[in-house]
Amino acid sequence: SDYKLASEVINSMTAWSIFSKTGGLFDIDFITDYFKLTRGENVEIILDKLESSGIIRFYKHSNKINFLEGTDLDLEQELISVSKEINADFSIAHEIKTLVDLPVLLVKRYSFETGTRRFFQYRVFDSFESIPKADGVIDGYINLVFYDVKASKLKKVSKDETSNIFVLYKNSAQIRNEVLMILKFNKLLEKNQEDRNALKLLNDERLFHLQQLENLVVNQLFNNDRNIWINDGSIKEIPSKHKLYEWLTEICYKIYEKSPVFKNELINKEYLSSPINTARKYLIRSILENEHLENLDFPEDKFPPHKAIYISLLKETGIHQKNKNLGYFELNKPRKESNLYNLWIESEAFLSSSLSNKRNLLEFYELLEQKPYKLKKGFIDFWIPIFLIAKKEDFGLFHIYGGFIPFLTEDTIDLIHKKPQDFLIKSYDVSGLKVNLLESYKELVQIGDSNDKGIQSTFLSIFGNFLRFQRSLNNYTLKTNKLSGKAIKLRKAIVASKDPEDALFNLFPSALGYHSLAIKEDLEVLNSFTHQIQNAIREIRSAYDELLNRIENVITSSFHCNSSDFDLYKSEILSKLGDINPATLGKVQNVFYKRLIAPIDDRVSWIKSVADVALGKGLEDLLDEEEPLLVNTIEELSLGLIKASEIRNFNKNSNHGTLYSIQFFSETGEIVENKLVVNTDVSEKFTTIKKTVRNSIGELTKLQRKELLIELLSKEMHVKDE
Repeated sequence: SDYKLASEVINSMTAWSIFSKTGGLFDIDFITDYFKLTRGENVEIILDKLESSGIIRFYKHSNKINFLEGTDLDLEQELISVSKEINADFSIAHEIKTLVDLPVLLVKRYSFETGTRRFFQYRVFDSFESIPKADGVIDGYINLVFYDVKASKLKKVSKDETSNIFVLYKNSAQIRNEVLMILKFNKLLEKNQEDRNALKLLNDERLFHLQQLENLVVNQLFNNDRNIWINDGSIKEIPSKHKLYEWLTEICYKIYEKSPVFKNELINKEYLSSPINTARKYLIRSILENEHLENLDFPEDKFPPHKAIYISLLKETGIHQKNKNLGYFELNKPRKESNLYNLWIESEAFLSSSLSNKRNLLEFYELLEQKPYKLKKGFIDFWIPIFLIAKKEDFGLFHIYGGFIPFLTEDTIDLIHKKPQDFLIKSYDVSGLKVNLLESYKELVQIGDSNDKGIQSTFLSIFGNFLRFQRSLNNYTLKTNKLSGKAIKLRKAIVASKDPEDALFNLFPSALGYHSLAIKEDLEVLNSFTHQIQNAIREIRSAYDELLNRIENVITSSFHCNSSDFDLYKSEILSKLGDINPATLGKVQNVFYKRLIAPIDDRVSWIKSVADVALGKGLEDLLDEEEPLLVNTIEELSLGLIKASEIRNFNKNSNHGTLYSIQFFSETGEIVENKLVVNTDVSEKFTTIKKTVRNSIGELTKLQRKELLIELLSKEMHVKDE
């Protein structure tokens, strides 16, 4: 009868395993009660025998008794045995990090109301030394504290870490048991890799406990009998997830109180997409080129991304507005009712903070990336370049290696975007600057008058013009000493200048001998300074022109030209070289000849091209010490061409000999020149004598032959007496 009853139990279990509802409870108590009510039989003993025989067991993952699937693994015994292999001092926090995928929460209400998406991330609390700062896309953290920490200590710490919420778990013992069970199953899975049925069973059981752990850690957070929520030094009751979202909204408004309302999903995000990054560059370019035009001259019938961004960021806020006095559009402070007005004021405050010392531009980015602003990086990448362009006349921009940058260009903005840490910024207080001295500079660089803001604008523009002047000078002008002492000192001061204020009011006046000029009111002294600096700049600017003039004189004198007019003396040179056969010239002479006759109509280009050949490099790189050598080379090459032309003209018209030209320099420095024709039609006697002489000197070395012939020739030309 026991076998028959056992058979009925097994049949019933089979039916229940097929037709019962998933997740429903089906354990020993349920089966026992069922048979008592339907059959009047007690099957507890039968169930014990079936379980001890390894036929059935209760599975936690399915919440049901079921049949073992072809494995002899005694799960209960194995779990007891494997406990010895688990380190009892394991870290709950460390294990939960690897076992539970903690979510990130979007603070929906705040994001909807402000346009800035705020995210809070769950994290496992390790120690008080590793409390994170809200950075990047994450705006706050919900720290899950599993080990025994006093709530009073968390309250104290949370006052300084307002973007961190702490959840002190009071059910950590239950969580620890679940973690321990998962570790046991991990060990059993390692040991039973060959038993497929055992692996399935173990994986199912492990998954059950993993779900239980996640439920305890995440889903059962909102149980104030077990968990304590702490932020900014106070405890908060959070009975539900809805209450948590409301609390997160309050925290965001409190922490990021200065973050503006700006609803544009294209740019108000942490990372810009590639199309919006391209739109950013296009908008910056349009501002630099068309700031003075309405709508930046965008087509009215088209709405690309950069135009949509322009409308929401610049037009609707009043940043791009019409100057009613001057009649053109400009970037300026937004309207007071604009959501971006306070951000503009804070940005101006950063500029003002750089009055005494330069500040790294990266500090500006970091200021806006941190509370109480915590602007998204995508928005900052638009805001800072546009603000700098709008205020470009109010500060000086410096590169940490390249010095002062006088003009904001698209390339400069792109470099700032990529590496803001390479740039320094400094604002200037123009109220103490002497207007009379500025007026002297304005007259010098021809900058017009303006209002008070224009004084600062003029101040930076003047220095920018000096740097532009310096960068227009070639190497020769920057290095030559063929200038007056004052011009050399001024050039050195301009090259060495790094700061506009120091350069204009200290370095430049001191270079010309005017010390403490910025505090003097004497108009005669200021007029004298203006006159001196004008002369010095004129002298520096004309240094290269004077070099060209000197080279021009060398060329015209070498060819004995009668005119100083470029077109006329070039025609003279061409006529004197008309008989030359380029094929007979040496390499350098040939190039020199081609440069002389080249059809170049520009005087400066022609002189430079001729001088480059004689110098062997660009004339703009000439050193003062090389100028005498250049002059000698031009004279020698010119003389060689003149002689080549004369000889070519004679030989072309003569059938009786070849013309040679010879020059000797005596001890007195005099040049003894002679021309002679080597006749081809000679007497028999002359031929015999020439043959005898050739045979006689053939016994000498090459050097001895030269010595003998030069001595004889010099005597014939009366270079020295017998």
